[in-house]
Amino acid sequence: MNKDALAEQHRRYQLQASWTESFQRSLFSAMPASPPWKVLEVGCGTGAVMNQQRQFTSSAFAFFGIDPDWHALSFARSDTLAALSCARGEQLPFADSTFDIVECHYLLLWLKAPVTVLRELSRVCKPGGKVAVLAEPDYQARITFPAELEQAAQLQTDALIAAGMNPAAGRQVLSWMIEAGFENPVSGIHGTQLAGSTGRDFLAEEFSQLEKDSAQLAPADVKALPHAVFYVPTFYCLASK
Repeated sequence: MNKDALAEQHRRYQLQASWTESFQRSLFSAMPASPPWKVLEVGCGTGAVMNQQRQFTSSAFAFFGIDPDWHALSFARSDTLAALSCARGEQLPFADSTFDIVECHYLLLWLKAPVTVLRELSRVCKPGGKVAVLAEPDYQARITFPAELEQAAQLQTDALIAAGMNPAAGRQVLSWMIEAGFENPVSGIHGTQLAGSTGRDFLAEEFSQLEKDSAQLAPADVKALPHAVFYVPTFYCLASK
């Protein structure tokens, strides 16, 4: 992947990270142990999530990231102070009970064995630490309005499925966490409040992504409507080790 493509991918990851920033802040503000704290992001990609978290944490937090994509890690190394490793979530290169927070963000929907990866997240988390699935979308529960958007939305979902995505990952996260052995995980759906230019910018970005994913132009007359809705419910799940 060339630098321009990586930069565009990073920009998209930054946007996704911003959607869950308030949840991330609440997670980091409730650490049960004393500092210093070690944080691992599994599937860190270009480093967008860790970079965001570094903006609202102190030097008491040390960040680590793993990803199987060398190109994304090379980009991240130029843009983050985290310690990075090329590895897969199914076999993390860390000892048991190493990290205070172990997290992932838009990862499980791309995995064939999400429960195996969640068990690895648990293994490397310290007793009393947190395992956080920060965001997993549910494309089968997508909300679109007006009806003219439905065909374009389905084409995007179909394209993502063909690329390996599980369209129902969001609704399955809680069951995966329980199957992986977590007790009393907390699950929910991220809220969204958009208005004015923020809402218009969000829709413009999502329509642009739809066109990239599906090679299908969203209807121009619908894109111009101020009341258009194009929303994918996004779940989170949090558990203590």
